[in-house]
Amino acid sequence: MTGVVVDERRPPALALRGVSASYGGRAVLEDVDLDIPGGRLSAVVGPNGAGKSTLVKAALGLVPAVRGEVRLLGEPLRRIRSRVAYVPQQDTVARDFPITAVQVVEMGRYPHRGWLRRLTRHDDELVAAAMAQVGVEALADQPIDELSGGQRQRVFLARALAQQADLVILDEPFTAVDARTESALLEVLTGLCERGRSVVAVHHDLRTVRDRFDHAALLAGRVVAAGPPREVLTAGNLERAYGLGLLVERT
Repeated sequence: MTGVVVDERRPPALALRGVSASYGGRAVLEDVDLDIPGGRLSAVVGPNGAGKSTLVKAALGLVPAVRGEVRLLGEPLRRIRSRVAYVPQQDTVARDFPITAVQVVEMGRYPHRGWLRRLTRHDDELVAAAMAQVGVEALADQPIDELSGGQRQRVFLARALAQQADLVILDEPFTAVDARTESALLEVLTGLCERGRSVVAVHHDLRTVRDRFDHAALLAGRVVAAGPPREVLTAGNLERAYGLGLLVERT
C-alpha cells in the first residue's frame, strides 16, 4: 500500500447514499451506501456485472441514477466538475478520431479555459509536464488511433494530470498494458495521493489491489465490503461477491 498520510477530517472522494442505477435496461446497483476516502489510492473491485463501471459513471452523471444521492469531494458534481478528471475504459475511446496525442492532453486544460479560448504558455507547460510524467512526450504529434493500447492509456492519464484535478477517476486503466507500464502508472497515481489528491480506479487484479492500494470497495450489485484491502479481500468476502471459494493468495 502507498502509506499516504490522510486527514480524516476531509470529505470522502466519493459518497453514495441509497444509489440505485440501471445499465442497458438492467438494474445493476441496488441501494448502495458507500464512502470512498479522500486523499487515497482506492480501488473498486468485483466480478463482471457487479456494477463497478456503473458506479463511477453514475457518480459522474454518465448514466442516470434511479434514485439516491452522490457527492464528490463533499459537493454535488455540478459545483466541482473542473476538479474531477475521468479516464474511461479503452473500448469507449474512438480510435478513428482525427486528433493527436498532445491535442488529447490539451483537453485537460479546457475545464479551466473553456473550449474556445486559446491555451496560455502556462497551459502548454502543464501539458508538456503531464506528458513527460507518463513518458509520452515523444508521441505528441502521433495520431491517437495509431498508438498502442498502453500508449493510449498513458495519453489519457496525461490528460487527467494536465487538468490538475483534485479527484481522478479511472475505469479499468490497466487494460491492455504490460506489467511494467502498470507499475509505472501506479507510481504516478500514488504520487498524486501523496500530494493530497484522490484517486479512484475500477480494477480487476485483486493482488495488485491488495499490495498497492490504500482502500478497496468490493461490489456485487451492492457493497459486500469496503476498507483496507487486506480486510476486504478475504476468502469469505470473495466467496460472497464471486460465488466461489477463492483464496486471496490465488487471485
